[in-house]
Amino acid sequence: MRNPLVVAWLIVIFSATGFGDIVYLRRQRNASAEFSCVSTNEKETPFAFSLTREWQKHQVLYLNFGNSAYVFNAADRHRIFVQSDPGQRRVNVSIHHLLGRHTDLYQCEFHYDTGDFMKHHGKAKFFLHVEDCTPEECSCYSYEPLLYSLSAAAVLLFLCVLVLAAAYCRRPPSQPKPPVAPVYEEMTGVRRASGKAGGHHLGLYSNTQEEADTSVYIRPRKENPYDPLPGGDPYSL
Repeated sequence: MRNPLVVAWLIVIFSATGFGDIVYLRRQRNASAEFSCVSTNEKETPFAFSLTREWQKHQVLYLNFGNSAYVFNAADRHRIFVQSDPGQRRVNVSIHHLLGRHTDLYQCEFHYDTGDFMKHHGKAKFFLHVEDCTPEECSCYSYEPLLYSLSAAAVLLFLCVLVLAAAYCRRPPSQPKPPVAPVYEEMTGVRRASGKAGGHHLGLYSNTQEEADTSVYIRPRKENPYDPLPGGDPYSL
C-alpha cells in the first residue's frame, strides 16, 4: 500500500473522533468506486438524498427522489451515476474515471419532510483513496507535508512540557521572607518619635523660660534700715 503514513494517521483520527463505520476504498487512476448508502431511519421515507465531501466541505450531488440527480461540479457530471431503490432508503452512487482529486471522506445524507427538514446520515462513511501518479493531474491534495508538520509540532510540544516539568521539579524550595514593614508605617513611626522628642524639648524650654521670667520680674525685698543687724542688740540705739 502506498502512503502508509497517511492511512495510519487516518485510522488514528477516525478512532479518536468516533466517526463510526468507515469503509475504506483504495482505487487507481481511471478506476471506479461505488458507495452504497443506507438510511438509519427505517420508519420514515426520505424525500431527498445528498452526497457531501467532509474534507473539502461541499456537496457532490443532490437527488430529489422522482427527479434526476444534480452534480455540482461540471467536470464530474459524466463520471457520477446514481441509483435508488423503490423504498428510497438505499442509494448507490458510482464514480467512474477516478482522479487523485477525488480522494476524500464521503458522507451520505437522507432528507426528511419534517418541520425542521431533518436529515439523517447514512450508516457508513466512505474514505476513497485514489492513487494518481500522473504529473498533469496535480489538483489533488498532498497530505504528507501536513502530517509531517503536525507530527513535528506534537513532538516539540511534548518536549517543551517535559522541560518545563523538569525545571519545576528541580527548583529549590522557596524560603519564607522576613516580614517587612510597609514604608507608610515606618514613616508614621518616625514622625511620632520626632513629635514626642520635640514636645519634650519644648516643655523643658518652656519651664526654663518661665523660671527665668519669674526671677526677672520678682523684685527684691527692700531691707528696713531700722532692722538691727544680725547678732546686734535691738535696744542699742
